[in-house]
Amino acid sequence: MPLTDVVLSAALAGSTVVVTGGGGLVGSRITARLRTAGARVIAVGKLDAYPATVYADLFGVHTTDRDTIVGDIADATLMDHVIREADYVIHAAAVADVAACTRNPMAAIQTNVTGTQVLLDAVRRCNARVRRFVFVSSAAVYGKGDPKRHDVQTWHEDRPLAPLSVYANTKAWGVPLCLWSRWSGGNVAVMSEDMPVRESAGESMRPCDFCGHPVVMDSVDERDCPVCGEAAEDQPAEAGRGS
Repeated sequence: MPLTDVVLSAALAGSTVVVTGGGGLVGSRITARLRTAGARVIAVGKLDAYPATVYADLFGVHTTDRDTIVGDIADATLMDHVIREADYVIHAAAVADVAACTRNPMAAIQTNVTGTQVLLDAVRRCNARVRRFVFVSSAAVYGKGDPKRHDVQTWHEDRPLAPLSVYANTKAWGVPLCLWSRWSGGNVAVMSEDMPVRESAGESMRPCDFCGHPVVMDSVDERDCPVCGEAAEDQPAEAGRGS
């Protein structure tokens, strides 16, 4: 079914959606679309990547709005407070400037890795009513493709991860954090900036026996781990796990 405004309105009217990075290039557009659909959107972010006029005039983000929260997603106390009100969480916050991530990798790790885990912990700790947590990843986690090809290349979700930059590596690290949360009972979907949401519905996930990365299994066969190339054994899930 196409994701029209009518469909969104029917699904989200009266709901509260927390959008981290809601003032950014991607997050501000998500925020605007959801508000048009009738959802209350709480936009959270540092709002330090652009001048205030850019946020206000281009992105429609105003710090005077009661649902715009200026803060750090790595602040556990703040995230606990925000998530308590959420029906849905869309995690689009990131240090996304590739050069800035390279110059200051610790800042990238703090936001893109630690911040993601803080947010997942807040969802788990504070609000069992959260219906879906969506992590906005990046096609950069799959690398640059075949350098010998000059045509348009397509990336699929089962493609092995091949992050090259600091930014891509921090985004790639967020994927297993979210998959582990889903495997342990969370309702988590993973999407990249130009790829569809990964539902993993009807599939089981097992930790790789060698590196611990979650491996999505089909109903019959093993699948190789996208990180180390080894295969996880398709064992029955422990009681209380799975989604």
